[in-house]
Amino acid sequence: MKKKKSIYILLPLVILVWGAIIAKVLFNFSDSDAVNTTTKAIHAPDKTQKNVIDSFSLYLNYADPFLGKMSNSNNSTNSQTQSFQNIKEGIVKKPQQWPNIKYYGLVKNSKTRALKANISVNNKMFILKEKEKIENLRLEMISIDSVIFSLKYEHKTFFKNQ
Repeated sequence: MKKKKSIYILLPLVILVWGAIIAKVLFNFSDSDAVNTTTKAIHAPDKTQKNVIDSFSLYLNYADPFLGKMSNSNNSTNSQTQSFQNIKEGIVKKPQQWPNIKYYGLVKNSKTRALKANISVNNKMFILKEKEKIENLRLEMISIDSVIFSLKYEHKTFFKNQ
């Protein structure tokens, strides 16, 4: 008996909801409503405006990513590009003073598989993991036969001593 009472209440409610949905759809798509459309006039650009030439040029002297050689394109050489070259020639980098580094091998944790390198820096022994810093040096990468250190944006590879 309880089931019939719920059908008598829910069936009209469902019909009422679907009727409201159908009514909204029909009234929204009827042709009686005028659609307000506005059009904007597009004006042609003035011919009195002058094109302004940019005052910079690209310096396209870079290494070919596939061949590893410098590109030989001398398509455009102007005074601006030459001035950049003069500025670059004027900058003199001081060579980095690298400490005495020796790589003796690696230690691998069997549980965590973490690699640590056995390294000597200025005759002091250290066991370092990747990205660890010691005496302004940062150990970037550890491999079986070499390690890569960085010192102020300069990278250097050290091979295993035997």
